[in-house]
Amino acid sequence: MKYMLCYNKVKDYKKWREVFDSYKEKQIEAGLVLTNMFRDISDSNIVHFIFKVENIEKAKKYLADPVHIEIGKRAGVMEGTIQYLDKVDTN
Repeated sequence: MKYMLCYNKVKDYKKWREVFDSYKEKQIEAGLVLTNMFRDISDSNIVHFIFKVENIEKAKKYLADPVHIEIGKRAGVMEGTIQYLDKVDTN
């Protein structure tokens, strides 16, 4: 299974989360299923979240779309990173 680990530093978590949640259907269309979300203990405007990814290329295309980039700006994303991961057995 492939995953996408994301980091965002945002201006205002509440506003960011409202915008983020309003695009759930688009995320699913892009083959992204949110599995976890975390807020930094020392700065609640730092967010880490994990998606299961059906298709890496489809996810990259969605994230590179200028519309998606504009949505991030509107949501107050100040910086962010994305990493694609393979899940490994922990046993």
